[in-house]
Amino acid sequence: MGANLSNPILYAHSTNNNMLVGQFVQQSKTYWPFSYSDEWLAYDSAFPISLSLPLVKGECSSFNALNFIHNQLPDLKEERLSLARSVGVQSNDEFTLLSKIGHDCTGGISFSESREPPKIGWKYREISATELNELVTQRKSFLPYFGDYRPCISGTQRKTTLTKLNGKWYVPQEKSLSSHIIKYPMDVIAQSNSVLDMSGSVENELICTQIARELGFKVPDIEIMTAESGAKALAVKRFDRCFGDGAATRRHQEDFCQIFGVPEHLKYQSENNLSVSKIVDVLSLSAQSKANNHDFFKFMVLQCLLGATDGHLKNFSVHIAPGGHYQLAPFYDLLSAYPAVGATGLNKRKLKLAMGLKASRGYKYHINKICLRHIEQTAAQFGISNANCHEIVSTFLAQFSSALSSIDKRFPGQEFALVKDAIFQHATEIVEKLNRTIK
Repeated sequence: MGANLSNPILYAHSTNNNMLVGQFVQQSKTYWPFSYSDEWLAYDSAFPISLSLPLVKGECSSFNALNFIHNQLPDLKEERLSLARSVGVQSNDEFTLLSKIGHDCTGGISFSESREPPKIGWKYREISATELNELVTQRKSFLPYFGDYRPCISGTQRKTTLTKLNGKWYVPQEKSLSSHIIKYPMDVIAQSNSVLDMSGSVENELICTQIARELGFKVPDIEIMTAESGAKALAVKRFDRCFGDGAATRRHQEDFCQIFGVPEHLKYQSENNLSVSKIVDVLSLSAQSKANNHDFFKFMVLQCLLGATDGHLKNFSVHIAPGGHYQLAPFYDLLSAYPAVGATGLNKRKLKLAMGLKASRGYKYHINKICLRHIEQTAAQFGISNANCHEIVSTFLAQFSSALSSIDKRFPGQEFALVKDAIFQHATEIVEKLNRTIK
């Protein structure tokens, strides 16, 4: 693992056992080869930090290493710049930035400029109601009272990370870990020919996630947090963290952009040409391949029913266990576009999936044009026969209608009416259309 002393080095540590996993060496702006440490390669329970960076001696692909790093950081340039300025970095250079804020990032690996492994702390600063109100109202990723702690979470939506202990909210201090991702409401998005009102995204994601849970999908625990001002945010319990008995452990994971070595700005199928068949290739080698493939197939059907148009590569992940075995992580970031359909909003006929269903020629993206045959052809890619597909879909549609009814009763509040009404109206049309075809 030799490196020129003049080249900046980013060290990767497994914080569960204080081991040096490897190092990234910045040999130029775009050449950052990664290599595993001899200690890690000799370790019985070693795992790759990415399926795109296999456990081998010597240098791994610089291209994949570069994209692995890029995908650890926020997608928003202004957010990266804000974080960089706050830690004294002159530019929003990903390599330098991750070396400064990469302790509490997604997964089981901590990144720093020090070769010495960080000692996981248990030091937390309680947030007062006034401070929480300030954070949620301003929708900031950090405020002065965070001290040296900085969130390190990918994605385009504004968010931060906090820890919940005994019903109270805290900011991690020193080398402590967060337990929750706090997602702020999206804004009204003005497009060339429409205005998308996504200001109800908190209620939207809660309802969509609860529907998925009712249907048996693994999803994170979520709750709405309401500040003194009435401002809301969605608190999502991290599934790459485990808290208990005064200690926190990490579970490694990566998203499919990292698995495929794809930059975060090419996460959609229309940009990267990576179809569902590529997902199948990965899941077919997972520890629970049949269950993982069936779950992913059913989730693709669910996205059609919910009008969930943002199921791109960064919104699916795998857990990587010691020894390198991996399996599909819980589904997350599930949001319906239906509440944005309307007079000045989206035209329903233009709603498109981020990842298309298989068609006789290419892929079908427009939700209103999806028929049973596209679901059958997609099922075939997952190794599911037509007869089995019909059985799965028929059962799933019945369960879906039941789930809608259950969610309606569990969330009677007026604040959920818009998202529930929109989903129930549009989803019911698709369910009826598919039921007519199957029967």
